[in-house]
Amino acid sequence: QAVKVGLLFSVLLTGGCLCIPSKHNYSTSADLRESGAGRVVVATVDTREDVLSGKRSPDFTGVVRGGFGNPFKVRTTSGRPLAEEFNQSVVNSLSRAGYQAEALAVVRAEIPEAAAVRLKQAGAPRSILLTVNRWKTDQYMSISLEYDLVLRVFGADGSKIAEIKAAGEDNLGQGGKGFAARVATEALRKKLKELLDDAEVRAALKS
Repeated sequence: QAVKVGLLFSVLLTGGCLCIPSKHNYSTSADLRESGAGRVVVATVDTREDVLSGKRSPDFTGVVRGGFGNPFKVRTTSGRPLAEEFNQSVVNSLSRAGYQAEALAVVRAEIPEAAAVRLKQAGAPRSILLTVNRWKTDQYMSISLEYDLVLRVFGADGSKIAEIKAAGEDNLGQGGKGFAARVATEALRKKLKELLDDAEVRAALKS
């Protein structure tokens, strides 16, 4: 009887849900429409307000809610900053397409302008800067994703030659912990494909 009471108390403390907050893996790659070649250096900056303010850690990816709607944090599976996983995923996507892609180290709380300077210093013919203004999944009865990503392509002289943005809120469907993790990874894959397959971006990388 005491065990049952203790279990019930635990359920109430977690908002009516015997669950452990899930973790999401964003180490992935997109299958790009066209192949390419040449050296491309990639940097990613995390400008999410709650991360810059210190309210959330850099590995924060969203929330999963208990039975009463109370949120629990979801983090990256690896424990690495979200920006690092996004950065490597861009590199993976470009490498699969034939580019000599390299990842520039992610610097916490770096502003896009500072990252652009580091990209120019890397000396590659082309460089990509991905800015993560918003990325947050919210799992309750269904799974939603709020996102705001900006991808810029720079030339060797540091001049911007392409810019594309993907922003909005998507409903990723309904399912349990495993489902949420899968659709979160797939969502990033689709967003990266959308950005990197953009005609302006493709032309900038090949020019």
